[in-house]
Amino acid sequence: MNENINLLIDEFYKTFYRIEELELKKNIRCLTINEFHIIDTINEDTLNMNELSDKLNVTMGTATTIIDNLVKKKFVKREREEKDRRRVNITLTNKGLLALTSHRTFHNQMIKLITKNLSEKELQSFSKIFGKLHTNLYDTFNVSKPKRIYEFTNNQMLKVVDVLGSRGIRDFLFKENIKIGSILKIVDRDNETLFLINESKNIEIDRKDGYNILVVPYL
Repeated sequence: MNENINLLIDEFYKTFYRIEELELKKNIRCLTINEFHIIDTINEDTLNMNELSDKLNVTMGTATTIIDNLVKKKFVKREREEKDRRRVNITLTNKGLLALTSHRTFHNQMIKLITKNLSEKELQSFSKIFGKLHTNLYDTFNVSKPKRIYEFTNNQMLKVVDVLGSRGIRDFLFKENIKIGSILKIVDRDNETLFLINESKNIEIDRKDGYNILVVPYL
């Protein structure tokens, strides 16, 4: 039964992805499917890079590369805040909003097509079952996704998957040998400070600096 469910989900996703790629390319050929999804994630909101990388669950470097490409294609624009010039916000251009509309239209049409033979009762049952599947999947995701280092408890072994923040903060952490791939252990903490061990070296960092260290459990 588990194997059959896995095959159904896998085939459904692959087929949906193929149709999505074919249909969206009819209107906007210069965008990849992933870029359409980034545009959909930004939506009509204004996001900074940290917020975008969190929503996409990717590293800051990956998010920056994606946005660089979309800015070059003129679907996204960057703007600095007047009150805090260090903060860069991301919004869609008019061209990006057109792409967003195209993507939404496709999904609305697809939902109508793939549910056309289902009764109201079947739709309700499907919605309930799929909701449970999504809850279980989200619970699994929350266990495995990168988190800020101070969200973990003492004596846990952790692997660094990204280092955020300004160039100065990243340079400081790099000098402490805190970089992508580093293995850290939280020894102790208080309200202001994290005490870590990295390759037998004791490290003391400010809690605010620790906010920029993304880690996953290291087993």
